[in-house]
Amino acid sequence: MLWVLAEQPDAFDSVELSLLRQLADDMAFGLSAQRIKQALHESESKFRLMAEASMVGVYMIQDGLFVYSNPYMAQAFGYSVEQLTGLSVADLVAPSDLDRVLENLRRRNTGEVQSLGYEFTGSRADGEIIQVEVFGSATVFNGKPCVVGTLIDITERQLLEQRLLLMERAIESSNNGIAISDLQQHDNPYIYVNPAFEQITGYQSEEILGRNGRVLLNGDTDQLAVDKLKQALHGKQSVEVVLRNYKRNGDMFWNDLSMAPVRDGEADATHFISIINDISESKQYEQQLEQLSYYDSLTGLANKTLLRDRLQQSIIQSSRSGRHSALLLLDLDRFKMLNQSLGYSATDEVLKTTARRIANTVRQGDTVARLGADDFAVVLHDLRDVADVVAITQQLMSAVSKPLDSGPEGMIITCSIGIAVYPQDGGDGEALLRNAEAAQFKAMENRNSFRFYTPEYNDRAQDRLTMEMELGKALERQEFVLHYQPKVDLASGTINGAEALIRWQHPERGLVPPTEFIPLAEDTGLITQIGAWAMQQACETIQQINQRCDLSLQIAVNLSAKQFSDSQLPQIISRTLSASGLEPELLECELTESMLMDDPDGALDIMRRLKKIGVAVALDDFGTGYSSLSYLKRFPIDTLKIDRSFVQDIPGDAQDMAIARAIIALAETLDLYVVAEGVETQEQQDFLQHERCNSMQGYLFSRPLPEDEFEALLLEKLQQQWDSDY
Repeated sequence: MLWVLAEQPDAFDSVELSLLRQLADDMAFGLSAQRIKQALHESESKFRLMAEASMVGVYMIQDGLFVYSNPYMAQAFGYSVEQLTGLSVADLVAPSDLDRVLENLRRRNTGEVQSLGYEFTGSRADGEIIQVEVFGSATVFNGKPCVVGTLIDITERQLLEQRLLLMERAIESSNNGIAISDLQQHDNPYIYVNPAFEQITGYQSEEILGRNGRVLLNGDTDQLAVDKLKQALHGKQSVEVVLRNYKRNGDMFWNDLSMAPVRDGEADATHFISIINDISESKQYEQQLEQLSYYDSLTGLANKTLLRDRLQQSIIQSSRSGRHSALLLLDLDRFKMLNQSLGYSATDEVLKTTARRIANTVRQGDTVARLGADDFAVVLHDLRDVADVVAITQQLMSAVSKPLDSGPEGMIITCSIGIAVYPQDGGDGEALLRNAEAAQFKAMENRNSFRFYTPEYNDRAQDRLTMEMELGKALERQEFVLHYQPKVDLASGTINGAEALIRWQHPERGLVPPTEFIPLAEDTGLITQIGAWAMQQACETIQQINQRCDLSLQIAVNLSAKQFSDSQLPQIISRTLSASGLEPELLECELTESMLMDDPDGALDIMRRLKKIGVAVALDDFGTGYSSLSYLKRFPIDTLKIDRSFVQDIPGDAQDMAIARAIIALAETLDLYVVAEGVETQEQQDFLQHERCNSMQGYLFSRPLPEDEFEALLLEKLQQQWDSDY
């Protein structure tokens, strides 16, 4: 308001008043414009402050150029505000999205749309690609159309969304069952399960959501893993357990369960994530491995590993109670011959029958194990005295020796048992095993018997170990020698060959018979080297004797099972013959029936290759096994040797005489040569001559002789024949 004062009333006329009013209006307008300008300036300052502090990009585009941008907008594209001002839209948009962005800008400038929001791919100053979300509206600035709007860099958000989508897809496609339970709801129900959970459990999501996970236990809460699970849930801690769970149809499966809490910002658990995995197959495989690790696959009995554990447990219990434990080692008598005669399938049935008989005889709580082949073991627990051991052992021997259902009708298997008792025979499992084995060796000498351990048995075991060590050096020290037992033609009485028999000339023990060291050589594997040496020595010796005496004597050499099973045997024999100069037909390889029964097809192949070389083949100890007579037709055999057990009681034993007659007649029918072993009396020789047996060997004519004595005997007989002829 403008005030003008005058000393006199009506001092201003109408013109002056009009001018004063106009002056007042002008002054009022000036003051009002100043206030508006000030208000606009304040508004612009507020806008700039807000825009420049904003976490959203703010821009204005006019004629396709940026005329304004705030710092966020410039920073998002890697420019300063000054650098961004004046740039075109094309400078900030990736080529792939440029046409679409320009079309959207055109539509807003022309008024087709007033506002529009969308996403596009931006290009920063450094060439990096970003994803942005933009919103813009058409307006007019300084009389020209323009677009103003906001922009947000959504690159990180899109990456997060992609990761979340990927995680969601991973959970949905996972082979492991995944479930989420809500700890904030009553009874902590499931609020999510993935398809794998449905497939593993058989529950569809609509059936399981809202229910507690204990539904999978189906009442089977008597598991240690359940207690562990409850403790973890109560303490809201992670846990991993394997427990029995049940599908919707009631089928049990082994669940490898992992559970972990999900915590909020205040570290309080709000949910649990459960990962379930059906490991029933691997659990079954694990049980199979355990079965293989601790139990014999053929009989189902404990194996040696489990036996040691049970034996140690028994010793611990006995030490606490003051009572006894006993270890029985049981070996089936003549099982090797049975195996060779019946074959593996039949003997497996014998072993299973024996295992059942032993298991059914011992007391509940005792342990029965199979240690391998025909070796069994029994751990007797909680014994009062040795009388208990004797009673159970006798029951075992009686049970084992009952006639078998399989094999030859009425066949009986006996056993030999060695016994060691805790504490007197050993304070630990290894000592009991060692001493029971020593007692078993003693029992096997008589067969169908049992022996308790005594300290002297260890002396015998030590002696065997010493002999084993010395045997390994005997070949190197040239301690082996060959003796030659003549074969005599029964028709003419002349020597027509010899059998080479190995002896061990021990520097301290003297002459060790083959019955003592051959089994040891077979057990240790030295028999192959010893056998090769014997064949080479025999061939060289008989060739030299034949040359000196102008004869063609045949030499018979025994082959071990390991030699005969070697596919290189024919080549080895060929090299031996070539080195010695001996004609192949003057070498006869003696085999036992058991060698043919072990692997008939392999034996036939080896024998055919030997025959191709020209070597003769003899079947030793004929009639003592269970082999089929059809093998005589199948195998290329030249000679049958009648075992001494069928000769020694001739002529007193009618059965032995009948067997000898049958073998000779069979051989004659098959055009085989027959040699009788163990002829010691003139009556035996007369009988064999009468039955037309071809040859004999035995003490009646000569014991096995060293090389020089054999040659001397040979020359003596030749001289006698020469004298009788002239």
